[in-house]
Amino acid sequence: MPRHQLPRHTDRGLSESVQWTLLATTTVFLLVAAVQTAIVLHARSVVANAALAAAEARALLGASGDSAVGAARTVASQSGLTSVTVTSSLEPTLVTVTVTSPVPVLVGLGPRQVSATATVPREP
Repeated sequence: MPRHQLPRHTDRGLSESVQWTLLATTTVFLLVAAVQTAIVLHARSVVANAALAAAEARALLGASGDSAVGAARTVASQSGLTSVTVTSSLEPTLVTVTVTSPVPVLVGLGPRQVSATATVPREP
């Protein structure tokens, strides 16, 4: 009487599906990380430009602190940042402005806020 042999199963299909799962997960993670990096770099650039615009507006003769805040908010809002915090300080020859803004984050990656400081000479 012939012995019945059970069919042999190969693991080839299983290992290939595991490889595709790992590859897809890694690809999605890298894509999310790249998008988050682009968001943070854009926000840093916008905040730096807003700080410079605010410092230049505040450095003008007779300019008030409101002019610095308005300049920073205008630059930031045109580039998509809606909530900025502006602080400025006056010295006899210099104006320093710091602009801070929260950054949208994807899945908890990256910094939660960016900040930039600009210092320009004050007009006499």
